[in-house]
Amino acid sequence: MPLPPLTPQQQTAYVYIETVVNRDGRPPTLDEIRESLGAASINTAQRVVRALVEKGYIERDPGKARGILLTHPNSPPVTGLTEVREVPIRRSGSTDDSTLTQLLAEKLRVDTRFLRGLSSSGACFAIRNADHGMSPDGILQGDLVVVVKVTADRVEPGDLVVCARRGEFLVRRFEQVGALPSLVASDTSYATIHPTTAQSTIEGRVIAIMRRL
Repeated sequence: MPLPPLTPQQQTAYVYIETVVNRDGRPPTLDEIRESLGAASINTAQRVVRALVEKGYIERDPGKARGILLTHPNSPPVTGLTEVREVPIRRSGSTDDSTLTQLLAEKLRVDTRFLRGLSSSGACFAIRNADHGMSPDGILQGDLVVVVKVTADRVEPGDLVVCARRGEFLVRRFEQVGALPSLVASDTSYATIHPTTAQSTIEGRVIAIMRRL
């Protein structure tokens, strides 16, 4: 019986766990998983690991710092060669998702492991990050960012999101300050954005960063 599908965040964590096990011969710690997710809180890693256990992808020994076991260690690795799909790269200032715009858009070829758990590659798009607000976290101006389309009510504190602001796409971390949603840059010289107007909207959750070195 096939295992249940994973959400993008769960897929990111599972691919990371599998990669570390195959590379190092031991699983990562919860804090390392948190870092791989770009999450601010260890609670996010705990929640994702718990979901992977419930869906049958891993087993967990809570008494050990690295107490994670792959349930199918001899199966072909998810991180092996896979198909690629194309997702459109949205241009700065573009909000038109019409069929014509999609056909004319520049495309980014994405490994399907980043898209596991999504209904189709059409659930995603890519942008070029417009500033250095997240550079302390290693996300630079000009980086290609793969985004899954979600509404603001489906993001959680600590998630990396893309917002459209004044014709540009920016990566920020979503935080909830009281009843006020806030998009916070890791470079504190950048102002916090409050996505409460038509000029600043959350476009989706970040699932991958791509850069040519």
